[in-house]
Amino acid sequence: MSAAFDEEIRALLAAGARNDAIARIFSQHGRRIGVFLYQRVRDLSLTEDLLQAVFEQVIQAIERWRGQGLIAWLYRIALSVVSRHFRDPAHRARQRASLAEVPALALVAAQARTDTMRHLRTSVQAQVHDLWGEFSPDEQTLLHLRLREQLGWNEIARLLGGEALPEEQVTRRAQALRQQFQRLKTRLARRVAEAGIGEPPDGAA
Repeated sequence: MSAAFDEEIRALLAAGARNDAIARIFSQHGRRIGVFLYQRVRDLSLTEDLLQAVFEQVIQAIERWRGQGLIAWLYRIALSVVSRHFRDPAHRARQRASLAEVPALALVAAQARTDTMRHLRTSVQAQVHDLWGEFSPDEQTLLHLRLREQLGWNEIARLLGGEALPEEQVTRRAQALRQQFQRLKTRLARRVAEAGIGEPPDGAA
């Protein structure tokens, strides 16, 4: 599904349908990025603001998306937005509202934000996210990228290690992350079972 969706977006961009491509990205991936942001900041109102910031970054940077997977690219933007928020909380108040310039995209983005907030407010989801809150932000990021997105280990290593991570270090970093993930997944499965809110996570090894 991910590869096919990436090709759909590339085709739309190649055909000059830029806004259609961005709208599809918002609709398809808005909720999953919103859930990830909430896991990092634990505040619904702030999550909504940061998701808006991610959407604005996508609008500004879509032409720079190249060969990497779209999901990895979106998470790189999301991580950057979260990092910027913690460094400079006032940044959002100063940022130009790109979405306001394209009403059709603003509507799709608003729908995606509404869907994300509704999802996060459901009782079961709230319990699950509370459990995730027992993990550190870096641990939550690793769990999310592998357990929910099932990104490849080298892809995760590059994403978390930064674009400048030397290629010879990628495999070693990926192996260390995989070992850490196994420990975290075991811990999460135990907490889910103790809380009685569902089956322990299967996920990818």
